[in-house]
Amino acid sequence: MILKRKILAFTALVLVLASIPAMADEWKLAKNMSGIKVYTKKIPGSVLKAVKAEMTVKTSLASLIALMTDFDSFTRWYPQMKVFTCVKEITKLEFYIHIMTDAPWPVKDRDSLCHFKIFQDPADKSINIEYTDLPGILPEEPGIIRVKKLYGLFRFTPVDSDRVLITYETHSDPGGKIPAWMANATTTERPYKIFKNMRKMVMKDKYQNTICDSYRAMNNLN
Repeated sequence: MILKRKILAFTALVLVLASIPAMADEWKLAKNMSGIKVYTKKIPGSVLKAVKAEMTVKTSLASLIALMTDFDSFTRWYPQMKVFTCVKEITKLEFYIHIMTDAPWPVKDRDSLCHFKIFQDPADKSINIEYTDLPGILPEEPGIIRVKKLYGLFRFTPVDSDRVLITYETHSDPGGKIPAWMANATTTERPYKIFKNMRKMVMKDKYQNTICDSYRAMNNLN
């Protein structure tokens, strides 16, 4: 009987402890302004926080995909973006991308190679753009730090006939020597600027009146 009680007590303790990480790692609202919400979350084993942003825009899925596959435009609306180049097109829904960002002095600039994939969730018809680190495609450049751990996701979910909920999540390890306070200082402001610029860019006639090849390919798959 004593052994049974000890086993039950130990099991209860394990269940309580197992619930603690889930409670500790919830998204926390860090900024709520101009229709844009930005959340952050601590990641076990990382000094940098993950970030999530949300906003609803009066536009279409076709317009958003037209913007997101206009790779030359990224340097005009994505903060600190120096290079955003398609290294290789696998299909109209899958690309290898080279990114370079301008870091504040005295930190060195960063670059990364990404596997950029577009796919649709059949359940809610959301279109997802996922990018993950892709080593070994291009050699590292002198004076530039290669980001070797990177994950990001843009999700476009239809709200009604003319509105789309945009969700953005990302986390990375920038490598090299960047003080955690400096890296985390931009965690909230950068996605906010990305969304403000994105909302303005997607309203341009170039994207509002375009059905791009990637969107056509997406429809052909469904």
